[in-house]
Amino acid sequence: PRGVLGGGGGGGGSPWGAPEAAWAATSEASSDDLDRAAAAKARAEAARARAAESAAALEAEQAAAQDSLLASLVEGPRGLRYVVVKAPVSESPSKPVRGQSLRVDYQVSAGGFPGDPGAKILDASQGFMKPPFALYAGVGSRLMGAPYPALDLSLMDMREGEFRRVLVPASVGFGAPGLAGEKGSVPWGVQEGETTFLEVTLLEMGSEPLIEEEQEIWLREHPL
Repeated sequence: PRGVLGGGGGGGGSPWGAPEAAWAATSEASSDDLDRAAAAKARAEAARARAAESAAALEAEQAAAQDSLLASLVEGPRGLRYVVVKAPVSESPSKPVRGQSLRVDYQVSAGGFPGDPGAKILDASQGFMKPPFALYAGVGSRLMGAPYPALDLSLMDMREGEFRRVLVPASVGFGAPGLAGEKGSVPWGVQEGETTFLEVTLLEMGSEPLIEEEQEIWLREHPL
């Protein structure tokens, strides 16, 4: 019988229909698919462009904030530069004396202050189940097993409750000699001569110490 596969003209009761119509429908469907794919690609490219613009704007905003912070830093002892982020809890002029027990929180980073883009935390007192860091003021702080004079210099100028951000040159950071004359060392992960960034809060000051004669001699022989 004619038209069994739909290829022999009209009539004949074929269930297939004309093949030309099938090819035309397929062509229209393919065109629609291409249009949808092109539209999806355009939307994706527009989304990537918006994301890049947002990232660039955020980076510019963070850079402006960093520049503003650096411009606000004031000169401290031995090349330190700092800004007071949180004022002391009272207007009491009392600052630590050497040998006084203190409790502090601190973070030391490279590449920027903690939270800045690209900053790398080197050492921190905070952490799960970690109590505040305890030390004696002005007698030779060590962080990461190495002398870090900047911590002593900063704390000796602070008052209870005060929080500072401190820009630390290498001359009083890692690699600097300790107060007792021990050779400075650079811990793993720190570059030789690298500027570091210190965030420190003086949480609590203990009672003023009763300095014994031997300790008094040591303090005179090892000034800050």
